[in-house]
Amino acid sequence: MIRRLHSQFSRAARFRKLAVALAALCLIALATVSLRAESWEQKDWTQWDSQECYLIMRGSPWMSQGPTLHETYVGSLGELGHREMIPYAVFVSSLVVRQALVRQAQLDRHYNQLNPVDKQQFDQMSAACLGLDLHDRFVLRIGPFLEGNPPKVRIEARSGNIDQIGPSKQNAIAPCPFYDESSWPAGKIRPNYDHEFPRVLNGQSAIQPDEKRVKIWEFKFNATKMIYKGRLDY
Repeated sequence: MIRRLHSQFSRAARFRKLAVALAALCLIALATVSLRAESWEQKDWTQWDSQECYLIMRGSPWMSQGPTLHETYVGSLGELGHREMIPYAVFVSSLVVRQALVRQAQLDRHYNQLNPVDKQQFDQMSAACLGLDLHDRFVLRIGPFLEGNPPKVRIEARSGNIDQIGPSKQNAIAPCPFYDESSWPAGKIRPNYDHEFPRVLNGQSAIQPDEKRVKIWEFKFNATKMIYKGRLDY
């Protein structure tokens, strides 16, 4: 009896040690993810690696994923086919996103190995991208859509419904072409449609820094988390 109880206590102790070890590993993993998720605040943008740039574009508060879109089409031989796409929206007008675009382009093009002429051209392009005057508008990139130009969209915010300025178009932030050329870990990101909106509505910022719910079609954003360098960045 004593031997059996001792064996049971020993197993229980081993399980407790294992549980403690697993809990510690989970805490370490969570801390690592948290640190990674805030890498845009932890490091200067010129030091970001490709994964950190990808995180900003596809896993940060500046990006939102929509529902899966389905489409049936007729092939060249008359056969029916089916395809689907998961659209996403990203605030390409935000400084943190534009810095991620430029930084990823630096990595893709091996900036330090460029010859002086190409490096100068790259510097001019990146300076134009980072120095964009966006005081009166912000740009939301939505896509990819399956067919054609997507319709105009409206933003639901506390300040009211924010209607799009003009038609949707590709690369509304023209000095930032890096986006269409960058290779991310998940593959090539193709050009999508940009939607421009007024930055000021009814005499105030269209999106407020304390807004927890900003909705654009099926995309949802939390403006309280879209903080970069101490201020709302969109």
